[in-house]
Amino acid sequence: NDPRVAEAATAAVGTLAVRHPEAARALLGALDPTAEHAAAGAAIVAALASREGAAAREDLVSFGERALRSADARARRLAIEALAASGDASVADTIALSLADEERDVRLSAVRALGALGAAGPLRALVRESSDEETVSVALRALSAADLATALEVARELVRGSDAALASTAVEVLSRPPGAERARGLLLALEHADKDVVALALAELGPDIAGAGEEVFARVADCLTHPAWEVRRLASELLGQGRSPEAHALLRARLEHELEPAVREVLQGALSIRPPRGPADGASQSGDDGSD
Repeated sequence: NDPRVAEAATAAVGTLAVRHPEAARALLGALDPTAEHAAAGAAIVAALASREGAAAREDLVSFGERALRSADARARRLAIEALAASGDASVADTIALSLADEERDVRLSAVRALGALGAAGPLRALVRESSDEETVSVALRALSAADLATALEVARELVRGSDAALASTAVEVLSRPPGAERARGLLLALEHADKDVVALALAELGPDIAGAGEEVFARVADCLTHPAWEVRRLASELLGQGRSPEAHALLRARLEHELEPAVREVLQGALSIRPPRGPADGASQSGDDGSD
C-alpha cells in the first residue's frame, strides 16, 4: 500500500513492456482495466503506446479508455498518459472528461495530455474559467503547446492581471515566439506591479536588448528608476552588457542618484568598462577610459 513502492513497481512494469512488447501485450490481455491491477495495465499501455507512437494498436487505446474508469487514481493517470502517447487526437474528448476527476494529479495529467494532443478548445476554456492557480498555469503551458497563437492572446490578458504567479507563467509563454512579437509581449510584463514579474520579463528581454530597437531599450532604461532595487540592479546589468555609449550615459546619470549599495556596485562595474566609440568620438577621447 506504500505509494512509493507502487510507483516504482508500475515504472518497472513499463520498462519491461518496452523491452518485451509481445509478452507485455499478452499480459495486458489478461488484465481488467477497471480492477486491482489496472495501474500495471495502464503502465504497459503507456509504454507500448510511446514505443509505437501514432501507430498504437486499437486495443491499447481501448484499454486506456476503460482504465479511466478505474477506482485506482494511478491507473487513471497512467491511462491518460498512455492515450496521449498514442498520438490519437480522437481520444481528446475522452481525456477531457478527466478534467473533472476527483484527484488533482489526474486532472493535471489530463490538462498536459490535451496540450500534447493539440486540443486547444478545452484548455482555453479552462484557463478562462478555473479559479485554481496551478490548474490555470499548467493549462496555459499546455495551451501554448497546442495552439501558441491562442495561448499568446490569453497570456497577454493574464500578464495584466494582479496575480503574480499567473503573470509569471504568462511571461514564460510570451517569451516563446520569435522577434518583435516576443518583445511586445514581454514589454507588457514590465508594467506589472509585482517586482518578480518585472524581473522575469527583464531577464527574458536581456538577450534581445542590443538589437531590439529603441522602444525596448527605452523601456528597459525606465527600469533604472523602478521602486524595487532588485529590478534596478537587473536593468543596470542588462544595459551594462550592451556597452553602448547611450547605455553608458544612462548608467552614469543613474549612479549620481542611486543609494542602494547592491545597485551602485553593478553600476560602477558597468561604468568601469569602456563603451565602443561612436563615429564622432575622434581622437580627443583616446585618453578617456570611461571609468569613474
